[in-house]
Amino acid sequence: MLIHKRLSKKIFVTGILAFTLFGTYASAQNVYADNSTGTIDSEVLSVIEVSSSDLNPQETIKHFIIQERSRVYDDADYKNIDMDRTKLTLEGFDRTAVGIQQATARVTLVEKDADSKSLGYSFIQKVLIKVVTSSAPVIKLKAEAVTVNNGDTWNASNYISYINDDSGVLPALTVSGTVDMSTDGTYPVTYSVIDITGNKTTASLLVTVQTPQEVIEENERKVNENANVMAAKEILDRSSSTSAHISSVQLLADGDEALKAYTKAGLVSDHDTGDTGNNYAFSQCTWWVYIRRHQLGLTAGSLMGNGNQWANTARRLGYTVSNTPMVGDVMVFQAGQEGSDGYYGHVAVVEGITTDGSVITSECGASRNGQPYSRVISDPSRFEYIHY
Repeated sequence: MLIHKRLSKKIFVTGILAFTLFGTYASAQNVYADNSTGTIDSEVLSVIEVSSSDLNPQETIKHFIIQERSRVYDDADYKNIDMDRTKLTLEGFDRTAVGIQQATARVTLVEKDADSKSLGYSFIQKVLIKVVTSSAPVIKLKAEAVTVNNGDTWNASNYISYINDDSGVLPALTVSGTVDMSTDGTYPVTYSVIDITGNKTTASLLVTVQTPQEVIEENERKVNENANVMAAKEILDRSSSTSAHISSVQLLADGDEALKAYTKAGLVSDHDTGDTGNNYAFSQCTWWVYIRRHQLGLTAGSLMGNGNQWANTARRLGYTVSNTPMVGDVMVFQAGQEGSDGYYGHVAVVEGITTDGSVITSECGASRNGQPYSRVISDPSRFEYIHY
């Protein structure tokens, strides 16, 4: 039978956490079947742990409370309690809220073999309930291994397909492992997700950084181009004359590569080229520049004026003009600049740019009888350049 007497109470505190949360305990009352006053027993029990996947968490909590009270109140006999008919009402409990929460439990005990109409013995109990996820969080990557281009930007989140946790709370994500996007190689990366109850899941990604084939080929082309340019510079430096006759090795510019460079720099636009044919006098610098630009598949106007007038005429037609040389450019000399005519000025074509920033030209003049020549000019920012 249930013992209907005021129970001697043992103070039972399971930890600093419980004391901190709930403070000083209130007094308790007993309630009998014919008493309408509820028992307020603010004794705090141990933390009750239930799974978020528990289909009937109240039943789990009810058994825990009664078993715990039976252990604490040794002068009360709960062996005859009918657990099926004993009622539990919880206030302040949210089964979907993962973590520790405070709730108030009202328990109405029913004795075995007792009249079903009997209210039995009731008490109200503060409880600490910890809802935990029953499984670890999930992280799914888009692949186990990926290949990325050398020089690109590494972003670890780009390779996550999804992250999920039964609790509905997004778990914390950490990524370990360094990927050097400037150095070809293979780099292991580990993704870790941890939920609020400490469950952890990891996933691994193998990242291969490699230089694209087209970049390798472009780098090789640049190496060869630089070798050719420097060889041409050496030939010209050895020449005692600045008007040494040009040979095929000094016709260095590649029209396709020049157009690619103009396109990449955003210099290609639709504008009036002013091109109606080569209207320049034979062997003049303007005559050669028109011919050479067309050899490269680039445009040049037919009535651009004297050499020193080309930059302004080009601007009016819509060409891009700057002080930064690019291979294939028309190089504009002002009157008297770098030995040019003191009235007419001069124009040339940029055939190459050396490693020290100097330019190698191809150019011609009235005295050359149609034979172009090449020279190396340093400090090229002194000049204007017509691009495209």
